[in-house]
Amino acid sequence: MGYMKDLECFDPRDKIFVMLNLPVFRAFGSSFDMQAPYSLAAEDIFMLFLSYLDEFCLKASYPWDDEECADTVHRLAQILCIRIASDTFCSWLHKNTSASTEDGFIRLNLTDGRRICCSGRILHDFVHRGPIYQRVLQGPPFCYGNFANDDLFSDYSSDPESDNLN
Repeated sequence: MGYMKDLECFDPRDKIFVMLNLPVFRAFGSSFDMQAPYSLAAEDIFMLFLSYLDEFCLKASYPWDDEECADTVHRLAQILCIRIASDTFCSWLHKNTSASTEDGFIRLNLTDGRRICCSGRILHDFVHRGPIYQRVLQGPPFCYGNFANDDLFSDYSSDPESDNLN
């Protein structure tokens, strides 16, 4: 995913749609056949792509450790210019999540009306601010790569528990 950082695109969401068309995603069928919904905000695309990664890892039986997951989430946030530690993103995430009475899992409400179940490893960890999320907040270096831009973390408060989702 690191090479995507340097692609010149007018809209950072283009980079995500390019990645979803890579053969590795296409090999798993139509569940990864994501059209380019430019009506969605970058935050929606970020969380939607995390759900695709959860599904991909499950179908591919890919055993990601926390470091590799954190690196991937970090890179994806950079590609989409999302500052995950910012008050703006934390407020957006809190405002757009809700518990489901059907199965107890948290759902993320996208601006186009879709609801994503946050039961996959990455999304579940992310919305509950688990070890992967905490590792992303710590920032680079990761064992799988390093970007020099640390702007994602400049708004991080000293109390990561202050924005917990209930």
